Formats: sequence, C-alpha cells, structure tokens
Amino acid sequence: MPVIKPKGDWRDEESGAYSGPMPKAGPYRGVVDGMWYTTIKKGANEGEDQYVVSVKINEGPYKGFRTLHNLPQLKQNAWSTNQFLYAMTDGSDKQKEALKNWFYDNGVDVAPDTDAEKLGIPVRKIISPKGPNAKGFEPVGKPIGFILKKDSYDGKDRMIVDRFIVGLEDVEPEEDSASEDGLGEFAPETTHNPEPAAAEQ
Repeated sequence: MPVIKPKGDWRDEESGAYSGPMPKAGPYRGVVDGMWYTTIKKGANEGEDQYVVSVKINEGPYKGFRTLHNLPQLKQNAWSTNQFLYAMTDGSDKQKEALKNWFYDNGVDVAPDTDAEKLGIPVRKIISPKGPNAKGFEPVGKPIGFILKKDSYDGKDRMIVDRFIVGLEDVEPEEDSASEDGLGEFAPETTHNPEPAAAEQ
C-alpha cells in the first residue's frame, strides 16, 4: 500500500479560535481585538451609526476568549461609548477627557479603500486635534478592562460585556500603553475643538 505523508509539518498550526471553557462572570484584563464602523440593521433606530468592538481576554485560564459588543451612536447609549473610551486610558481625568474630546470633535479614520467586512468597515484610529494625517489614537491593540456577564442568544448561553472598566486593580492597563499614542501630550482643555466664533463663520 502506498504511503502518503503531509506536504509540510503543520502540527503546530491553530485556527486562532478559542476552544477553551466558557469564562465565568466577572472582571477581565484584555485587549481591543477589533473595531468596526457600521449602522444599526433593524428596529426603530435602523440606519443610525454604530461601532462594533471585539475584546479578547489576554491572560489566565480563559486567554484567547473573544466577544463582540455594540456601541450604538444614540444619546441613550452614549454612556457605553464613553465607558469604552475611558477604559482605554490610564484612568486619569486628563486622558479620559482628551480621548472623549478627540472622538466627539474629530471622529474616526476608517481603513481607506476597504470593502465593508461582515462586521463593518475597520476603524484605524480616533483622529487627534493635529488632523487625520497625525498618528491619532489607535484603539485596536490597546489594553482594556471589562466585566463579562452571562447571556442567552438563540437558545445558547454566551458571555457578553456587561461594562468596560478602568482603574480596577485586577485590570490595570500596561504601563506604556498611553505613551505610544501621544494622548498624554495634550491637556483636556487643548484637545477640544470648539465651534467657530460667530465672527469667524
């Protein structure tokens, strides 16, 4: 009988999909694994802007577990967006105000010439006051703290983000996470871009 062997030694290749046990409810330290711009697909707010974020646990027995969280851009859900922004900072009022102002004043930069993926158009950065060509704040890859809770969808149990957290001892961000993005260079009052004065309009 002829012997057929694999063409390569791929025994260590993995899909990257999490295959461990379902995490327990509680706080976790992780990383922003992806962020996409899209719109709400159905319901009373169909067509309104929305961001989808993916967060991944990056340590402990549930390392590699990912979950998605929607951030509808509606007034009644704004607290959730702000909570997400705060959780990517060092917890100081200066950085929280700066990143919030960058987001609301300048918006986000999406990947150019990129077709929408299943989850939307990838977000590259939150634009800084220096403009769209500056480095800005890149959310993907940033350390983040979050609390998971149990939920059920289509008859199956799952773990979802209950809320994002900052300043919790168990989920402190990495020491140099803010130094690379330039966010600390600006005091909150210098990051806000107010509307032009009447004489300038």
